[in-house]
Amino acid sequence: MHLFVRISALSPFILQLYDGLTISNYDQIVRKYYTELYDGSPPGPIHLKKVVNLSDGNRLFEYHRKTRHFANFSMDVQQMLYIYDEPPPCDESITMIKSPVPDLCEVEVPRVCSLNRLILKFTDPMIENKFLVKAFWYNYRSYLQPKLLLKKLLERFDVPPLSDPKNKIKAPYTSEAYYTLEVRRDIQLSVIQLLYHWVSYYLFDFDDEMIDKLTTFCTDRLSAAGFLGAGENILHKLQGSRLHPYEKYIEKTKKDYLHKPTVDSLFQQMSYQKIAEALTMEDNLLYNNIVFTELLGQAWNKDKLRYKAPNVMANINLLNKVNRWCSYTILNQEDGNKRVLIDMNSFNMALAIQSSLNSSAVYRLTDVWDVISEKKKLRRDAAAKLLSSENNSKRMREKMNAIYEDGDPCSPYIGIYLRDLVYTEDGNPTFIDGRINFLKCVTTYSLMHQILRFQGRKYSYTPNKQLIDEVESCEDMDQNKLYNLSLIVQPKKTNPM
Repeated sequence: MHLFVRISALSPFILQLYDGLTISNYDQIVRKYYTELYDGSPPGPIHLKKVVNLSDGNRLFEYHRKTRHFANFSMDVQQMLYIYDEPPPCDESITMIKSPVPDLCEVEVPRVCSLNRLILKFTDPMIENKFLVKAFWYNYRSYLQPKLLLKKLLERFDVPPLSDPKNKIKAPYTSEAYYTLEVRRDIQLSVIQLLYHWVSYYLFDFDDEMIDKLTTFCTDRLSAAGFLGAGENILHKLQGSRLHPYEKYIEKTKKDYLHKPTVDSLFQQMSYQKIAEALTMEDNLLYNNIVFTELLGQAWNKDKLRYKAPNVMANINLLNKVNRWCSYTILNQEDGNKRVLIDMNSFNMALAIQSSLNSSAVYRLTDVWDVISEKKKLRRDAAAKLLSSENNSKRMREKMNAIYEDGDPCSPYIGIYLRDLVYTEDGNPTFIDGRINFLKCVTTYSLMHQILRFQGRKYSYTPNKQLIDEVESCEDMDQNKLYNLSLIVQPKKTNPM
């Protein structure tokens, strides 16, 4: 079951719990989670105000509490607050924590952070952390509108002169010339670099109003500040396509409807090695097309949003198609001795084969399993052990990590990381007291990295369109049809009286 929790001044979150717990048990779990959320020092006690039993068996717990004064750092205030009016750093505007992913980032990361303080931190020329910048670019859309981000970056570019009484960064500097030529200019260069990166890789964030605003900034403000070349580079990038990645996918895949081929007997004509290579190649091509935006907001997990994750869905669907094709092929062989495990050379395809062998239509074929050699049974059992979901798919995770460290190509099974993303997004609030829960961004990005880390490591196998067409032809072969075919291959055995 799921427990939906709403605490005043804290964005709602979900906890996945077991049935059979009492309200007092739920209350203890929420309070423990709430305490850990603030590293053991929450801003104020909570009290349970209301419990709602939902129609689907889940529950909603609503809590109220008194909070410290975070008002100046909440998103509502920060949107209107000029970036250089941001108070100096304090525990209420930013707290740091030891990196939860030391293999990707060894330094401390922001745990919670106000919007202005976050922008100030990422554009500080004294701080260079590519990991945090990537975590920001991959996740900012979950808590910040692109128009507001552009506004804040342009505000940050207008660094106040040293003589400005509102300048909160002037204290360490005594020379106006040094401040202007070094400190002020370095900050402006940091902003320019972020803008250039933004329009180079994420131009789909921009609407016409933002394009006009940034164009004016490049032609007027950058030119006047002596960054004419940088402005021209940004303007050049603004001429690129603003299609969202999923829209590019739709444009790319537009074609006339092709009649599906009938299932043939390529399985009998090709060696297991060639079949494994062809399926692995197809899976790897789909995997390398996945874009990080498809992993945002659990689009792949929601019927109305799946169009935004076309390559993730293609990767998932291929697993399901190969599963059905393998089951059909095993059941359609005239020679029972040929119904054996196909040893695949990728995790996604290996899991598709393993799932087909465990399906009710195939698993029940005792006459088939009885004639398989002990050697092949050992290989089957070893594969099943590696692909097992036991201990959160520990063996498969370790194997994929080892492959990544070795630098070898791999078509990973991304399903385990997609589940991790769901737990991370549902179990952690986006805002804490109105401030950005940046630790959630760090965790989310680290999972995205694990999903996409093998991209670019391509196989050299030869694609086989005919085999893929055969796989596609089994798309409508549902479990009922497969089970009926299984009964033809091996009728139910009656117990003798």
